[in-house]
Amino acid sequence: MRDQFIAGLVSEQLRVKLIGKGHRHRDGDRSKVSLREVVEIAKAYEATTITNKLMKNARESQQEQVNYSNSQRRQPVNRDRRDFTIPQQTITRMCSYCGVQHKQPRQEFCPAFRKRCNKCGVLGHFARVCTSERSYHMLAEKANQVQDELNEEL
Repeated sequence: MRDQFIAGLVSEQLRVKLIGKGHRHRDGDRSKVSLREVVEIAKAYEATTITNKLMKNARESQQEQVNYSNSQRRQPVNRDRRDFTIPQQTITRMCSYCGVQHKQPRQEFCPAFRKRCNKCGVLGHFARVCTSERSYHMLAEKANQVQDELNEEL
């Protein structure tokens, strides 16, 4: 079952990492990683990958926001504020579903839309903004450990 899980992974980097966990030691004993450990490592790797993508998207979103606002013409100062409407896509604010600042509408720009929370399992938000009572620290520590191990091997 464990080997089938590993073989079915999309990430080649994670697959190689997990296969390497069952290497031979100097004394000839072969250490086997349990299915539970493999799943935990895979979850931590997924959380690390998602966090990395969020950081990348946030950086790109900030770049787009600066470029977009610089291209806008200034509106006359004496114009009545009630008549002034801002297109919805120019409004950016911190998203309570993904924790990143991005444009609206959420369905188009939010990376957490239709994604499952690693903390509570509910669709539509990421664990870093989850209000569930379950602690996320263990998963975050495991993600950092997996990322450090992957970086050491590369």
